[in-house]
Amino acid sequence: MKTIALAVAFLTVASALPLRAQVNAAPQPAPVEKVKPTCPCDSSNFKPLTDKARAVEAYWDARRSYRSARTIAGTAGLFAILSRNGGLMNEAQNTLSDASSKLHSARAKAESLGALKVTGDDIDGTIEIKLQKGVDYTL
Repeated sequence: MKTIALAVAFLTVASALPLRAQVNAAPQPAPVEKVKPTCPCDSSNFKPLTDKARAVEAYWDARRSYRSARTIAGTAGLFAILSRNGGLMNEAQNTLSDASSKLHSARAKAESLGALKVTGDDIDGTIEIKLQKGVDYTL
């Protein structure tokens, strides 16, 4: 009698749990991949013909340097906080501010020549490069 009561109790509890086949989950949308911005000046065959193209190339190099400096400065800042080293923290801040000033001056020059348009942040914003192949550069 006890085994029958236990079996009935088990079946009663188990019937309240949803089975895998009974769960109707809505399909998840595909994740949106963020497109990594590219520039024709990333190519090793890039040859600037005008000042516009040289300004974009300088901007892209400054942008790349800023991204690297930001990563390194963040890591150095973390270690400076952990080791309580004020000199290392100042060095990390100086490195980042130097890279930032180079990036902003290169951006200002490229925008003044009409070579590019940046909407938002230099790193995460939208960058529109206004160069014509054959006129401003060759590959």
